[in-house]
Amino acid sequence: MTAPIMNVRYGEDWDAGARDLLGPLRTATARARHEAGTRYAVLLSNGDAPQALLQVGVAERYLGVWLFDGQRRRAARIELRELLAGRLFPLALEHWGYQSGDQAEFDPGAAVHRERYDHRGRVTVRREPQGAHGPAHETVNLIDADPLWRDFPEFGDWVPLLASLSGASTSASAPRPRLREAEDSEVVETPVPAGARLWEPPRPLEPQQPDRLFVAGRRSLFHDGRPALSRDPLPAGTLALPGGRVVTADPHSVEADADPLLVRLPKGRHPVDLALVDPEEPGEGPLVAAARVRWGGGVPTSWEPALRAGQDPLELRAGEFFGFGVDSGLACFCAVETTGWAERVVNEDGVPPVDVEQPVELADPSSGGSLVVFRAGEGDGSYPTWLGRDAEGEPCALVVDFLLVAPGTEQLG
Repeated sequence: MTAPIMNVRYGEDWDAGARDLLGPLRTATARARHEAGTRYAVLLSNGDAPQALLQVGVAERYLGVWLFDGQRRRAARIELRELLAGRLFPLALEHWGYQSGDQAEFDPGAAVHRERYDHRGRVTVRREPQGAHGPAHETVNLIDADPLWRDFPEFGDWVPLLASLSGASTSASAPRPRLREAEDSEVVETPVPAGARLWEPPRPLEPQQPDRLFVAGRRSLFHDGRPALSRDPLPAGTLALPGGRVVTADPHSVEADADPLLVRLPKGRHPVDLALVDPEEPGEGPLVAAARVRWGGGVPTSWEPALRAGQDPLELRAGEFFGFGVDSGLACFCAVETTGWAERVVNEDGVPPVDVEQPVELADPSSGGSLVVFRAGEGDGSYPTWLGRDAEGEPCALVVDFLLVAPGTEQLG
């Protein structure tokens, strides 16, 4: 049986308008980029019909795969990350089901199937059979994740990866496609047009100087476009940490979420304050945009996610973050030694009413730790905690961000 031939071309990215490779690269150029960790793309075609586009970012430990249909439309995407040395794990799979040959690529009416994987053995499946404007069905299943791991391919060794991801046979009886690369002398490396947007690895949500929310008099915009005005920070109490470890959570489930943040604060008592913003609408009261605990007297000059044990930012897709869930409209800072006591007190209605301008501090007489409870933005949701470091790189602040204010919209009034 004759082995099929698959054409290989290298470039910068896929040109959605032309439905062809953008910014052709010679094989030698692409190989040099691979070795240097610089991004590039690989187009695998059956004749002139594109089969797959690989987006390779060795330095970013990322490999993305687009699969095409017969109309040269992108019909499926698989995102993989190198979570272990030399080993890729698929973060997500997305498939678009086009109903006709002339339906536009990514048409909102196309059926969509999405799968989100966790290497610990959990997959979330979301189906939108009528597209973005129809009903959605979501299920969560436990799976054996071990068979999902793949080797990060060496340069040019694209067929085994593509075959395993597309479901093609890899048995000994099936002839392995032979790759045919264009001679470098035949490739004209055309510059990418100015302003063209090239692919990037997915970037998780990044902190946008969250301490900006605590500057009084700043005018900004909520994410829905409404204007907002920052107030003076509101003192919310003191967080007592017998061992320096803190939990951010919904106070009603603080024991269940008792994995503390990895950062260790100095043992002792640290002030907590709230960033309040007023919607510039008559009759609307302030909202808590963020909550902050500070220590050491340093001023944050950089921000990063405040992680818990086992959390790896490489597992996050674009715009995602590691956060904590809120189901009661309340959030808290809590000493890890205090979580069991705190959850019992909260769920037994032992906490005074908590309002936007009336946060509550409770002290555990047994552990010596404390709990500081405050309103959570506009209510239930999932929220990140950011860690601030001073100019010497030392941790000096934690901020729970309720994601109310659109970044980059602030200006002093």
